[in-house]
Amino acid sequence: MSAPPVPVIKINEMCIQEQLVSCICDRGEHDIFCEMCGFTLRGRVSKKCPHHEGVFHLMDINCCPRCRSDKLKEV
Repeated sequence: MSAPPVPVIKINEMCIQEQLVSCICDRGEHDIFCEMCGFTLRGRVSKKCPHHEGVFHLMDINCCPRCRSDKLKEV
């Protein structure tokens, strides 16, 4: 007795390519500069991915560790 055939589902390749281009989850680290106090560190500024809105990366930085400002810029 063999298993029933698995249905083949085609996925729109263009949608997948658009999602991969606009997904920011796997972006690399950068130098981060605080525009308030001038502190510089290495990492990623916390940003929401347009395709994975509920995903949070725990090592992303949302405020300056020195002055707690949210005026951070990736350089």
